[in-house]
Amino acid sequence: MYVLFSAAHIFVSAIKHRKKIIAALFLAFLVPSVLAIHKLPKKFQSSALFNFHSDFSKIPASSEFFSEIYDPNEIRAEKEAILVGVLSDDFLLETTAKYFGDEQAESEWKVQGLRKDIRFVPLSRTTYQLVVVQQSPEITQKIAWDVLERLEETLRTERLVRMQSVYGSITQQLNELTIEGGDKDLSIQLDATRLRIETEIQKLERMYTAEHPRLARLRSQLQNINRPSRYNPNDPLGRGQIENWASLRGILLTRQALLQVAIRMEEKGTLSHIKLVKEPDLPQWPVAPKKSILYLSALITSLALGFAIGAALSLLKDLNGIFPEITSSWRTFKEKINQISQGKKDTNGV
Repeated sequence: MYVLFSAAHIFVSAIKHRKKIIAALFLAFLVPSVLAIHKLPKKFQSSALFNFHSDFSKIPASSEFFSEIYDPNEIRAEKEAILVGVLSDDFLLETTAKYFGDEQAESEWKVQGLRKDIRFVPLSRTTYQLVVVQQSPEITQKIAWDVLERLEETLRTERLVRMQSVYGSITQQLNELTIEGGDKDLSIQLDATRLRIETEIQKLERMYTAEHPRLARLRSQLQNINRPSRYNPNDPLGRGQIENWASLRGILLTRQALLQVAIRMEEKGTLSHIKLVKEPDLPQWPVAPKKSILYLSALITSLALGFAIGAALSLLKDLNGIFPEITSSWRTFKEKINQISQGKKDTNGV
């Protein structure tokens, strides 16, 4: 109870006799804090919502050449990889130089800081939110639009590369097909197949007799391969092979035409795999810093420090009155220390 009364006495004494000191300390802490908070740069946030369709990796008329993804986790992982790839070093350097100048673009911290200020937040399997934070409302909105355009361009470029690769392969295959239904490169495949069958026959001959069903089947396959590939239109077998060739050529021509249409649509930008749900907005108010909270914190902190230092000064002044035995105890302690030190000196001297 005595300690509580002492603390209350110190607090009241500080308020009563240290008003000017407390006020001076309060202002000394508050003014620099307010100026520092006032100079903090404002940050504005622009956001956009878009649907990232799951069929972005599907190439028309070429499902046999590229495996389609059906696992939602794999689709999401591939989407996130594309989104991360959008924020490439080249794009960030170009954006920094465009909006902040070439000098800023040469600064590594500025470029990497821009990377941290752009985020893709997944809201569902197909819906994503783009968040951009910058110090200027106009620049924030423009960067958000640039990121969305870059994403669309990246998807279109990747799809075009895949479709043109398949289109070129189909075109080459059509050019190599001969009128007889053969393939110019078929001889290489036939030689490899013939060698494989002959090797297997030699291996089985050491294990089985010549009448074994597996050996008979392999010999029949080898004879079919060695048979000349000349087809007689009047022969049913020849007609069937010609029909198969015509069917294959028709399928390849159809897919080539479909791919050509899809490539033209991609080049003209008529296909979009990013559907904007909410366009990047022009921010009206800063999202950081929360200056009202910072001002209130500076006010409370300055007031607390002023009272604490004023109370400490009152405590130092009234310390002897509150604890009268402290002076005598201190003197006794000092005398004991001096006696011990003197005794050590006398012992060392002896």
